[in-house]
Amino acid sequence: KGRVYGFIFLFKWIEERRARRKPGDENFVEDPQVINEIFFAHQSIHNSCATHALLSILLNCQGVHIGPTLKSIKHFTEGMDPESKGYVIGNLPKLAHIHNSYAKPERHKLPEKPNKGD
Repeated sequence: KGRVYGFIFLFKWIEERRARRKPGDENFVEDPQVINEIFFAHQSIHNSCATHALLSILLNCQGVHIGPTLKSIKHFTEGMDPESKGYVIGNLPKLAHIHNSYAKPERHKLPEKPNKGD
């Protein structure tokens, strides 16, 4: 009954999979104009893949209300290459705050007291 705007596939990265690929197995868009017209940002911040995936879906959908923050990002990054878009995303405190608000809480460890004999 609702609309589907995209899919996000999550899997564990295994480096050996890259080594098993054969030359010519991949298809790439190489036209810079096409690359820069779609929203795709190179991930430069560790553990931000879900945020990047959501942004790629939302900022490429037509007719979706994305709000002022995402509208601003989309407008500001128009025509930028994926690396520059990733840099912008990685340097927006508001996005970092939102991203971190969904992070799994980490337990804080108290520093160990040094032994008097050390």
